[in-house]
Amino acid sequence: MINGINDELVLAARLLLATLFLIFGWRKLRDYSGTVSQMVQLGAPMPVLAAAVATFMELPVAFAVAVTARRAATFAILTVIL
Repeated sequence: MINGINDELVLAARLLLATLFLIFGWRKLRDYSGTVSQMVQLGAPMPVLAAAVATFMELPVAFAVAVTARRAATFAILTVIL
């Protein structure tokens, strides 16, 4: 337990967060021109670069959060077993 929060709740939150990053990163990757036009409408500086950074950062972040969640789940299972 971390500061009164159940480990299962933290695991579920990490998995949901990873799912969100994966969904929105994949959407940006599939419709890259739409992502660039959205960046232009929002007035982002260098919209092509901003869209590329946003797209290619969301996918690795989803993977990193999922791996961390998997490691946390493994630790929780080993703690219960041992």
